[in-house]
Amino acid sequence: MNTNLKGATYERAVRKLLLLGAYTYCVRSTCSRSPADLIAWKPLGRLAFVQCKAGTVSCAAAMRLAKELVSQAPIDTLCLAVHKTAKKEFCWHQGSD
Repeated sequence: MNTNLKGATYERAVRKLLLLGAYTYCVRSTCSRSPADLIAWKPLGRLAFVQCKAGTVSCAAAMRLAKELVSQAPIDTLCLAVHKTAKKEFCWHQGSD
């Protein structure tokens, strides 16, 4: 599987989790057209920017990525970085300023 397909598959899996959870809408931003891989929202709710990393990424690197996303997102946007742990579980990190 090439890296683009691997990343897109991972983004779709995270998107599915967001839609099963608290969010009503979630779109993928392909070809790096925005600071985040996924943008999720719900009516009258908070906007979320999500950066997905399908490769090997440490929790510390994911936290840095989430913090960097805060500087690129609109005010009061939830910024998240998602990666897989060694046990292939989703690991979520929230950015704060």
